[in-house]
Amino acid sequence: MKPSYPQPSSSTLTLTLFLLPLFLLALIFLLVYPNESKLQAGPATDCSRSSSVLHDAFTYGITVKPDLRLLIGILTLPDSYERRQLVRHAYSLGQPAHAAHVDVRFVFCNLTKEEQRVLVGLEIMQYDDIIILDCQENMDGGKTYTFFSSLPRLFADAPYDYVMKTDDDTYVRVANLVGALNSKPRESLYFGLMTPCFGVHSENR
Repeated sequence: MKPSYPQPSSSTLTLTLFLLPLFLLALIFLLVYPNESKLQAGPATDCSRSSSVLHDAFTYGITVKPDLRLLIGILTLPDSYERRQLVRHAYSLGQPAHAAHVDVRFVFCNLTKEEQRVLVGLEIMQYDDIIILDCQENMDGGKTYTFFSSLPRLFADAPYDYVMKTDDDTYVRVANLVGALNSKPRESLYFGLMTPCFGVHSENR
C-alpha cells in the first residue's frame, strides 16, 4: 500500500505563486542602488569580489600592478539585452598582449520601465558590468558628456589612465589599442580621429 501525503489546497498554491514573484522583485530592489546601479554590500566574506582583480571574463587584467588601466564605455540602450550578451561574448574571446587592466562597461541612462528594472538588475547581479547614468536617453543631447563627467566620482578610488567610449555596434581590438597606448603619455592625451581642442596632445588615428 502506497503511503499517502496531504495535498496542498488550491488557495495555498495560488498564494505561493502570487507571492514568489513579489519576493524576487523585492530582493532585486534591495540589492541594487537606484543611483548608478551599484550593488549593496552584503555580509563581509573572504570571497567578496573587487573591481581591481579578475572576477569574470569581461575584465582583462593581471595580478601584478598593470602598466596601464583602461575603461571602455559602450553606449547602449536598456532594452538591448541580446546585443549586450553578444558584445560580452565577443570581448571575452580576446586578451590584451601587454600588461594592462581593461574594464569593459555598458552605459545607458535611467531605467524607465518596470521590466528594465528587473532584467537589468539581474544583469548587474550576474555580470556587474553596467553603469546607469542620471540622464534621459538621447542621441546628441549630452549622454557622452554625462558619461565622461561622471567618471571622477564613480571611480575616485581606482582611477584609470585612459577612458574611452564606443557604441554597441562597434568592436574594439583591445590588444591593438593597449599596444598603441602603452607608450603614450598618461595625462592630457586625446587619442582618436579628431582633435577636440587646442593645447591637448593628440594622436589622430
